[in-house]
Amino acid sequence: MDVEWRVVTPSFFETLGIEIVRGRAFTEAEDRADGPHVVVITERLAQRFWPDQDPVGRTLEYWTVRRRSSVWRQTCGTPT
Repeated sequence: MDVEWRVVTPSFFETLGIEIVRGRAFTEAEDRADGPHVVVITERLAQRFWPDQDPVGRTLEYWTVRRRSSVWRQTCGTPT
């Protein structure tokens, strides 16, 4: 499955008026290279991997071409 992703600041969702319906948005502590590695994922992606379950706290792995390796991220929230 190909998934597009973007790096955003902790204020991204609030600035655009996007509500986080499960979990939370990013924090300032996560906005650092040495901070926790988390992602906010869409409800569609959450339902694909964890149907009828809460995705918050679950981990997912993805391949990054730039690093030529896989990375793990913990889900912290899903937006509207």
